[in-house]
Amino acid sequence: SSNSAASCSSSSSGAGTQRHFQLRSFRMGGRLSGCMAPPAGEHPLLPMSAPRSSVSFPGESAPTTPVEVLRARLHAARTAGEAHEHAVVWPLRTAGALLTVLPIVITLAVVGPGFGTGLLIPFLPLPIGIALLTLSVTPSQKRTMMAVACVHLLTSAGATCTIFREALRTMRLLTEDRRLPGDRCVDTLGETVRPCAFDRVSLAMFFVLTACTALTSASFMWLILERLWRRRTMPARRFLRGVLKRVGVSFLALGVGVFVSACLQMHFAVDTVLPAAYVAAAMALSLESVVTGSCMLSEQVRLQTQGWLAARSPSVSSAAGVASLMGGSKPSDLVARSTASFMAVRADKLRLEHFELDKDAPHDLADKATLGSVECFLSHSWHDPPADKWAKFQMWRRKFKLDNAGREPRVWLDRFCVDQSDVQGNLECLPVWLAGCNEIVALAGQSYTSRLWCLLEIYTFVEMGHEASALQLMPLQGVHMESLKQVSIRSAQCHDPVDKERLLAIAEAGFGSAEAFDAALGRILRAAKPPPPPLERSGRDRVTAASSAAARRSWLGSRKTSNS
Repeated sequence: SSNSAASCSSSSSGAGTQRHFQLRSFRMGGRLSGCMAPPAGEHPLLPMSAPRSSVSFPGESAPTTPVEVLRARLHAARTAGEAHEHAVVWPLRTAGALLTVLPIVITLAVVGPGFGTGLLIPFLPLPIGIALLTLSVTPSQKRTMMAVACVHLLTSAGATCTIFREALRTMRLLTEDRRLPGDRCVDTLGETVRPCAFDRVSLAMFFVLTACTALTSASFMWLILERLWRRRTMPARRFLRGVLKRVGVSFLALGVGVFVSACLQMHFAVDTVLPAAYVAAAMALSLESVVTGSCMLSEQVRLQTQGWLAARSPSVSSAAGVASLMGGSKPSDLVARSTASFMAVRADKLRLEHFELDKDAPHDLADKATLGSVECFLSHSWHDPPADKWAKFQMWRRKFKLDNAGREPRVWLDRFCVDQSDVQGNLECLPVWLAGCNEIVALAGQSYTSRLWCLLEIYTFVEMGHEASALQLMPLQGVHMESLKQVSIRSAQCHDPVDKERLLAIAEAGFGSAEAFDAALGRILRAAKPPPPPLERSGRDRVTAASSAAARRSWLGSRKTSNS
């Protein structure tokens, strides 16, 4: 993997202060967490230094401005996303295609189109091949997901027609003109004589299988129509999970059908003896279908399979999650849109009520900002006490003013800096906005690590080139630092279930599994800066602290009232 360092500065005069924008070195081609040990003396998540010329994208010279560096970083993230898909998709797709096509070719070339006892033997790899082809799909491949669902729909519909045709043929066998003395029947070809009870049981089984495959076809049709109708509200991850479950049910029905059919043939085989190879192949196909179907019902099989392949590819990077967050936007277009919509608020304009979700806030506090001119990205959970967040923010603000000759910091706060009329479109700009802030201040309360957006903000902040030491943890009252370093993305929540599915897909794209994401994020939090020591407060600050404590008691009382 290529590592690079780029440092750019843009200055603006204000009160005799010169602001510098330094884009730190980054590692976009790094291996997944836990797959490669870092060199001696280097933190596994901190960037490594390298010549500036290595930070570039095809056809262009080395970036020399913040915009060019961001374009190069996003291009590297997009390349990492493509490498992740190739590492996961092509091995599964190649193996699945071979196991699916070869049985058909062998059957037509060796066994022939007619039914025979050897027909089942070449088809033994078929369920595994179909399962691998389905498991090769990732949530980011929206068109491929729809194509796979349509293929399974056509397959289920074809199976329904074939089984129903066999049911009609069996009904003709049971007519009087084909019945022999002793309640025996002859098939349509006049080659096999068997007890009519076999055909009656087979007819019932055919009707049951016809109903099962018809329901499966209808279920696939409903899923596809729902995806087309609710494209914006139905996440791709949920759609893929629905496809996997329906494929699993189809395999379970196939396994049960093959098993019952083989048992019937062995029970009613009076005049003929079934070959042992046919019986063994039927039982093996039944067991294989049941096991494969059971595995397809669990989403963890897909995640573990794709994560295992991604972890063994040297070209896979955790930056693939940033590519998934970008959506389908081109790096150049995304940078242009993000820089045009980058906003910030002066810290002295913020008030306590701005941290309360149920209070109205003015929409004209934020001003246009340039990359690097924003001192911090405020990361917080709306479910934590507003007064505690306000007190910790004021503590950070006092420390910043003390270190910068009294200059007021500019901060990014979601309430004022995100266009509420186009939240989904603005969220694609989040990587650039995070890269344009010098540090991230996490106002971490009891619910902070249980909010999925908060975890994704920290992950994206580091992936966009910042060091983990640029993360400032500010634990709220009653929260210990150690409790913030244990995260679980699976148990994290979002206000919108659609956002949760999308964010989980981003974590999967970057790390292959939720466990790997948790481990990497835990290392970031352990490398974060501890909260600054308390400073001597002025009389005005003491009044502010008293009002914050009163507001906290009022907020807790309202929470208890609403819960009761």
